[in-house]
Amino acid sequence: MFIEFVGTSGTSFTGDMAIDQVSVGSCQVAGCTDSTAYNYNPAATLDDNSCVWQGCTDPLAINYCSVCTVNDSASCTYPSCNTVPFTEDWESNSFATGQWLYSSGAEAAVSISSGNMTGLSVEFQGGQSLGWLGGSSNTTSAQAWSATDHISQAFMCVDLSSYTATDYVSMTLDYNSLSFYAATVGAYSWFRVLVDGNVTADLNGNLDHYLPGVLSLEYDLSAYNGASPTITLQASCKYGDSYAGGSYSDKVWVDNINISQSTPAVFGCMDPMFANYNSAATIDDGSCAGCLGGTAVVEMIDSYGDGWNGATYTLSTGGAAVASGTLASGSYGADTLCLAVGCYDITVTGGSYPSEVSFNFGSVVGGTPGTYTDISVGGAQCGLGGCTDTAALNYNPAANWDDGSCVYCVYGCTDSVGSVNYNPLATCDDGSCIAIIYGCTDTTAFNYYPGANTDDGTCCFIA
Repeated sequence: MFIEFVGTSGTSFTGDMAIDQVSVGSCQVAGCTDSTAYNYNPAATLDDNSCVWQGCTDPLAINYCSVCTVNDSASCTYPSCNTVPFTEDWESNSFATGQWLYSSGAEAAVSISSGNMTGLSVEFQGGQSLGWLGGSSNTTSAQAWSATDHISQAFMCVDLSSYTATDYVSMTLDYNSLSFYAATVGAYSWFRVLVDGNVTADLNGNLDHYLPGVLSLEYDLSAYNGASPTITLQASCKYGDSYAGGSYSDKVWVDNINISQSTPAVFGCMDPMFANYNSAATIDDGSCAGCLGGTAVVEMIDSYGDGWNGATYTLSTGGAAVASGTLASGSYGADTLCLAVGCYDITVTGGSYPSEVSFNFGSVVGGTPGTYTDISVGGAQCGLGGCTDTAALNYNPAANWDDGSCVYCVYGCTDSVGSVNYNPLATCDDGSCIAIIYGCTDTTAFNYYPGANTDDGTCCFIA
C-alpha cells in the first residue's frame, strides 16, 4: 500500500499545510454477509450484494424456493399423487385436501371462494392492467397467455400408473368466467388445462375458454396412463379485486373435478325438441338447431337501462318449470326458446326496482311483474273453450277459443205436441206451426170433415 500527501507552499500563511494523527487500518473485505446464503463469506465486512441462495427451484415442489438461484434438486419434496377415482369440489376450503399447490403472477391471485358456482370453487383472478395486451372483446389467446404476470394456477399430481393404453381415463370439470367490461363476450378471463406442462384440448378440441357461462368440460388423460402426470388448472385474467376496489374484476371459476376411468363422453344436442337431437349424447354441446316445436321469445325490458336488478322470469306448463332467465344488464334482452306446442304460464318477479321491469311474451305485451296464465305457444288452444261466434245461439263471450260447439238457427215449427208440421231439425220456431185438427179426412166417408188435418179414425161409410 502506498500513501502520498501532496501540498503547496507559498509566501504567506495561506500556503502552509499541516498533517497530523494519520492512521492506516486494514482494508474492508467485500462479499456476501448473509449467513443463510449459499455463498456466505464469514470474512466479509462489506456486503456487495453478491449473495445467492441454494434450494429447490422446481415450482411443483412443496418447498419451492422462489428466490433461490442455485438448484438443490435433492432437497425438493413433492406432495403425494392422488389416486383414481379422484374428486374435488373444494368444499373443504383447503388446497391441502386434494394435494394441490398453487401459484400466481404479480398481477394475479388464486383462492377458494363462494364465487359464481354452487358452493365453494377455486377462483382465479387478475390484478392491475400492467402488461396486458388486447381489448375487452378482442384479446387473443396468444395475448392472454403472453401476459405471464396475470397467470395464476393450481396443480396436483394424479397416479395413473395402474392404467394401460386400452383404458379410457378422463377428467371432467365445470367452468365459468366473468369479464366485467363485456359480460357476454368478454375476453379478459381465460382458462386452460395443462398435463405435465402440455396445453391439453378438451374433447371438443378447444385449447382454452374465455366466454362467460357454465360449461361442463372433459379432457382425455389416457395418453398418460402408466405414469403420474401433473394436472394444472391455469387462468389468465386482466383485472382483479386489487383494481378499483374489485369493481372491475375478471375471474375464472372451476369446480366439480372428477378423474376416473369411464367411457368417452358423447357431445351433441340433448334436447328432443330439436331436429338434431342425439339420443346417445351425454354432454350437451350447445349445437341444438331446427326447433321441432314452437319458437317463443321472451323479451325483457328495463326502463332505466341497468338490467333487471334481481328480477327473473319463470316459464312453466302443467306446473313444471321449463325455462327461466333475467336481464343481466342494459335496457333490452331476448331469450329465444324452443317449446312444445302448448299452453304456458309466465311469472315475472320485480327485483329491486319493479317499476323498471316489463316484458313481452306471446299474447302478453308490455307485461309488468306478476303471473300470466294460458299463453299459447305454437298455436295451441289455451284457456276456456266455447262458441265465439256472436251470431250463434250459444255464443260465450268468456271463451278464449272456439271449440266448434256453436249452434245456429234452423227455422221451422218446433211444437212437437200440438202441431201437425213439427220439424225435429228446427232449432228456431218461425211461427209456421199448424195446430192439429182431428176428424175424418176420408172424402168418401159420409162423415168426412174438410177442416180436419189429422185423421182420428172416426170415418163411417154407407154399406
